[in-house]
Formats: sequence, C-alpha cells, structure tokens
Amino acid sequence: MAKISWQNNIEQFKTPSAILQRLNLQMVENTAGNFITAFLGIFESRIRHNTSMDLKMNPEKSQWRGLFTYASAGHFSPYIIRKNMDSITLKVKGSLIGVFQNIRIEEYAVDYYQGDRFIFFTDGLLESKNHQGEILGEERLYQIFDNCKNFEGKSACEYILEELWSFSEGRTVEDDITLLI
Repeated sequence: MAKISWQNNIEQFKTPSAILQRLNLQMVENTAGNFITAFLGIFESRIRHNTSMDLKMNPEKSQWRGLFTYASAGHFSPYIIRKNMDSITLKVKGSLIGVFQNIRIEEYAVDYYQGDRFIFFTDGLLESKNHQGEILGEERLYQIFDNCKNFEGKSACEYILEELWSFSEGRTVEDDITLLI
C-alpha cells in the first residue's frame, strides 16, 4: 500500500511536505492503526558563479553547490558530514504517517557543497544495545559517522556496521537497520 502511494504521490505532487501529507491521508483511510515514519528530500544541484577574491585566494573552495529540500514524518534526521565545515544534523519536525488525518509536516532546505556526505539511517542504528542494555544513542553514532569522514561510501558503511557490531558485542539487533550514504 505505502509503496504504491509513494509512487503515485511523487508523480503528482512536487514538494516533500505535500507528498508526505498526501501519503498520510491515504494511509489513514486505508490502514487500521498502522503507521510509518518517513523522510523525503529532493536534491537540486547548481553552479554558483563566484569570482570573489576569497575564491581566488582559496581555490580549494568549490563553486559547486546544491539545495536539499526535505520534510520528515516522525523519522530521524539525516547527518551531514561537511567536507570543509562541522558536521550537522538537519532540523526536522513532523508527525507519524497513518495515525491522524490532519498532520503538520514542515519543509526545510539546506545548501550542500561538493564533498559533503549525507547519511540517512533508521532508528535501528541508534537503538542498538550492548549486553548491559545500554543503547548506542545519537552521540556515539554521530562520532562513528565523523570517524569515517574520509572513507568512500561503501567503506564508510562497512566501518559503521562494524562499529555497531562491536558496540553490541555481536548481539542481534531488535529493529531493522537501514544505512544509506
């Protein structure tokens, strides 16, 4: 149900918040107490023509940048490892999909630059536990993300999953894990 709704709404609606709000209405009408979390973003790339002295003095600063427009429906925020700046988590605010008919889903936008890396993940990463019952949590997870700042995508995924396995001491995870870099 949700997969078909995604496909239909993406073709019909153009903004992340509109797509998520429409998906919510369809889920409320057609599911019995089920819900989903979702995060939807649109990457737009463009070239910034900047001839400032700063760029001439610092040629390593790229002129390439893009705009990432996004909305969340109860889902964790992606983490952005900036190539030449501090890493950030994106601001998100939105309700679960499929619970209430009228929900508020806010839309945001952030610039991104050549070399920035977006990390999308599900709560299974954050909620992984060790033998003492302690969860990994945001602080530790973000430190793991930052530790692989200079890795290629596949190597970064492998490193993150190895660190998760090490933290959980081989314990089976209780929730699904999705990781996209």
